[in-house]
Amino acid sequence: MLTLQRRELVAFRTILRRCRPTRSTETAPVVRIDVAKGTLRFLCTTAGVTLGYTGAGSKRDTEDELDWCLPASVLDLAEEALSETVELQPRGSRRIKSSWPGGDRNFDLETANLPAWPDSPDRWGQADTQLLTALHEACRTADRSGGRFSTHRLQIDGHAGRIVGTDTRHALAWDGFRFPFPDTVLVPAVAVFGSEEWKRETVRVGRNATQVVFGIGPWTLALEIDNVGRFPDIDAFVPKSQTPSLVHLAEDDARQAIAHMKLVPKNPDVTNSVTIDADGDTVAARWRTGKDKRSTELRLPGSRCTGPAVRFVFERQYLLRGLALGLRTFRVCSAGLPLAMTDRHRLYLFAGFDPSTALPPEDNMLVANANPATPAIQPLPPIDLRSPTTPPETTMAIASPRPEPPPEEDSSLDPLTEAEAVRDLLAEAAQRANQLLHLLKAKRKADRAITQAVRSLRALPLGRGN
Repeated sequence: MLTLQRRELVAFRTILRRCRPTRSTETAPVVRIDVAKGTLRFLCTTAGVTLGYTGAGSKRDTEDELDWCLPASVLDLAEEALSETVELQPRGSRRIKSSWPGGDRNFDLETANLPAWPDSPDRWGQADTQLLTALHEACRTADRSGGRFSTHRLQIDGHAGRIVGTDTRHALAWDGFRFPFPDTVLVPAVAVFGSEEWKRETVRVGRNATQVVFGIGPWTLALEIDNVGRFPDIDAFVPKSQTPSLVHLAEDDARQAIAHMKLVPKNPDVTNSVTIDADGDTVAARWRTGKDKRSTELRLPGSRCTGPAVRFVFERQYLLRGLALGLRTFRVCSAGLPLAMTDRHRLYLFAGFDPSTALPPEDNMLVANANPATPAIQPLPPIDLRSPTTPPETTMAIASPRPEPPPEEDSSLDPLTEAEAVRDLLAEAAQRANQLLHLLKAKRKADRAITQAVRSLRALPLGRGN
């Protein structure tokens, strides 16, 4: 008999769900549960990703060595069993019975597609959680489906110490790391690296013959290397010029831009683009909003431009993404080339719109409030909860020039992944609603203060003679 802690089932199931590629059509995986020398281990492989967990510092009471392969539904006991422990007991040679106070369930032992622990790398390299952050952000930039290029994968360049993710419309390259292997490899892009459970764990990385292996505290993550796929040459699309224009956004200006851009929801009747107009110490951002499509200008007094004056336009979501990454410098070489936001170790590359669509200064444009805490209150169109899409004209030249048909409805989508995406959209909508509520409360408080001041002035005995 084996006693499992419910918290271990919850943790392993949570992390495993983030390991599955978004559009994977692989059948339900098999979970291997084994006990060797009193130590419990979980193992599962799905779509080129192997996840293992070793019970952290806990020895099992049983002296028997167990090795059971069960369907992944065994992890659902984390929800079905309300007790802190679940007992597993063999029933014959082909069945395992799980039991807990108030319930039980039987599972048939699996005999096919059994997961195997990855071979240990010859060399391990120590890293920190910054590597996990870089991998997470690169995965967020990667594509959700395969195409001409393997953009649903990450590129890890061991020699350059760099990680790259792209969907051919935008790309993130992050260097400054040391890998114990010199090769450049492609591995699956999965959402697991952003797990809160891994924030404080020690991180190791290495490579065996077929996988890149990460040791993250008690967790083992092995990503299968793709030796066939082709990855875009990001370096070929980095804008190059002897005299580029560098637009440096001040920290306060960046916060203002984020606050204002988040208050402008996507509107199907208005181009969701932003124009940056920079000349020396004069830097401004402009966008259109509202049914009248009037331009709004946000002046950025602390920012500056070095090099030739420049005016460029691009998708607003890329500005928000770059600023959220902490990037504050635009590198602009010429119209028609991809735009870049950079710092010492990171390059965020994305396509720009035709320069002719840039918004010039206008006499009747709205001027956004310079105070990020109380931005100008404008009537907001209905919030669009649909998944954001990138206009086709923003596609970088990395992709095939031949237009591709829209993706067909995929009946094999993972319902859990889609539910998590909807949850994230709802969370974003709630955040924006809270911001709007805060602004309305601040306005009501200001109106009350003005009303009180007017009443006090009226009560003063002004104009009365002695």
